[in-house]
Amino acid sequence: MENLVSKQLRMADLESIFNQAIGFGSNYIGIKISYPNLFEPKIEIYSNKDFLNVLETYRTMYSNSLTYIACDDIKIVGFEYGNSFQEIEDWLND
Repeated sequence: MENLVSKQLRMADLESIFNQAIGFGSNYIGIKISYPNLFEPKIEIYSNKDFLNVLETYRTMYSNSLTYIACDDIKIVGFEYGNSFQEIEDWLND
């Protein structure tokens, strides 16, 4: 798996990770989101049963540069897929 936390992320990268997770039959995907009022980014983890709905939600709520449309201070800063919460946490907190 490629760790995409450190590079300039785009919506195409997020879509690619979802497609990879689906293709590999991964159990979970984690999205790391930076909020202006939090010291550490929040990690949201979704089950594979929700991958397509979650991706569609992110497509409508976030810009191509992965900033939240309603508030530019909220931004997706990383994402990864895996078969356990621990695996995703290890990648996203690296």
